[in-house]
Amino acid sequence: LMFGLLAFLIGVGAPFLVYAASQYVLHGKTGIKRMYYFPVLASIGTGIAISNTQAVSQALQGIQSAFIRTPKKGDSSGSYSAKRKIGFVEIACALWAGLGIAWGLQSDRPWIVPLLFIYVSGFAWVGILSFHSWFKNRQPSHATTPKWLYASGILFCGLFALLSIQNETWVYAAALYSSIGLTISAVYLVSVYFLQKHGEVSRYGLAFIILCGLVVRLFMLNGMEASDDVNRYIVEGRQAAYAQNPYLIAPHDPEARALLDQHLDTRITDAVNHPDWTAIYPPLTIGIETIVTHFRSTDMGIKISIFVTECLALILVSQLLIKRGLPLALLALVWWNPIGPIWLSGEGHNDAWMMLFMLAGLWFWDQQSDKRGLAAMSCAALCKPFAAWALLPKLIKAPWQHWLIPIGLAILAYIPFLNAGTALFNSLGRFGSELHFHGALEPLIRLFWGTILMEEQPLRFATVATLMLILFGGSALLIWRDHKNIAYHGAGDAAALCAKLFALLFLCLPTLYPWYFTPLVFLLPFVRQSWGLIFWTAMTPIFWLHGLKIAANNGVWTETYWVTTLAHLPAIIWLLSDIFMRSKPWRFIDSKQPALSNNA
Repeated sequence: LMFGLLAFLIGVGAPFLVYAASQYVLHGKTGIKRMYYFPVLASIGTGIAISNTQAVSQALQGIQSAFIRTPKKGDSSGSYSAKRKIGFVEIACALWAGLGIAWGLQSDRPWIVPLLFIYVSGFAWVGILSFHSWFKNRQPSHATTPKWLYASGILFCGLFALLSIQNETWVYAAALYSSIGLTISAVYLVSVYFLQKHGEVSRYGLAFIILCGLVVRLFMLNGMEASDDVNRYIVEGRQAAYAQNPYLIAPHDPEARALLDQHLDTRITDAVNHPDWTAIYPPLTIGIETIVTHFRSTDMGIKISIFVTECLALILVSQLLIKRGLPLALLALVWWNPIGPIWLSGEGHNDAWMMLFMLAGLWFWDQQSDKRGLAAMSCAALCKPFAAWALLPKLIKAPWQHWLIPIGLAILAYIPFLNAGTALFNSLGRFGSELHFHGALEPLIRLFWGTILMEEQPLRFATVATLMLILFGGSALLIWRDHKNIAYHGAGDAAALCAKLFALLFLCLPTLYPWYFTPLVFLLPFVRQSWGLIFWTAMTPIFWLHGLKIAANNGVWTETYWVTTLAHLPAIIWLLSDIFMRSKPWRFIDSKQPALSNNA
């Protein structure tokens, strides 16, 4: 502690003395008064760390970068013009430091908080000012924000505030939760509809959209009861932290209880869903759970990490929109979609971790870096298995060496857990074979085959075979068509194709929970014909109506088929309409703005 304190005092004191001496030499005793601004100087100096790091990196690589200077003697000829920074990286760093503050305040080391405030303020100051300057010069001069958008945002936040103050869980207040949730969805759909007619908004309108998205997530972060899945995240993370293989030892196992009861609140261990199941999530998710629970083994710790991850993912969406030249007003499709606030920040589902890697993969693909993109996408699949579907478009026509990337990363990820043997995939197999809940096509296909096949085993086989035929046949058709008709190199095209593949996958899954739609939500801005997908994701609050039957059955999860029908059938009809009737693509720009390219 003394060594660290000494190093800290030298690090802080040296620049302070340098500036104090310089001000004294220049201005005498009055110059010392200027040292009141030293904390601001330190904050700004921290905020430009990203730019400085980039410059040093380029120098070490021998890259010649322009020296940005102001024109001399009034002659601007030959002078360099500064490339405007967008500031998203600095804003992401501010969020990361903010996460440190949140954990620091809840830990036994609160002394770190004042130091982290310098990082938060510096990165946020530079990031926000950079974005303000960039957006001011990018936006069309005639861009305005309609007054109805502010009214919609206030109503949107009010409804989430109402949802966050409910005392009962959704199972025992299903009608109330669903009513509020569907009203939120209606506000979202109406806002998006009128926004795409209005066109690009001013920087104040965009800031308002983002602010409302942050506010409702904070409401749900504190006011929504965490899912019982979060208890499993905590238990698996602590098992891995103490070298107990979660793929081999289930939470209810006496060996697991003996370990966990020493380190966790027994209420967490008792509330794990499917306690006789070993770990179902892939190793990268286990690793993230281990890291997060190292700092805070509570549901709030998990939810804070997911909230920050979701914000980082939304920053990547913004970067991809800018890279593709698409209007930032499209961010409303993601920021105001009910899935993020309710199921990610609210209930704490870990799909946000997967989504961050997936968007990073799309970003690398947009930079023409196929290998890095495949590595990031492979990490997404090592968070949630169905994310592997996003690998298909790039792997099908890739050299055989590229196939080694996902295979190699998977081997590396599973090595620490290999003593489980074939048990690594036991729970995943049980999930696919035993659980059938809220599926879109599965009940219809099962009903069709049930009129022909009476025994359960042939009926199950016929249902699964039909779903697999639709999934693989449809995916092959989508990939072939998009490779043939578009220049499939940019992230916008890749994102649109991934969204279609995920939509097809979710249609065929026998179990489909609302938070599974996370990839669709984050990819919505890149899909040209997306009303069917938007409506499908907006209908997720109707899922709560299953609670009517669950509560009647003393908490036993039971599907209500009329709820499943309402959740999926209208959206499926709309999706078919988008496909066969060639619905108009997203406008989101008016006649005074330049038209989007065909690829976009």
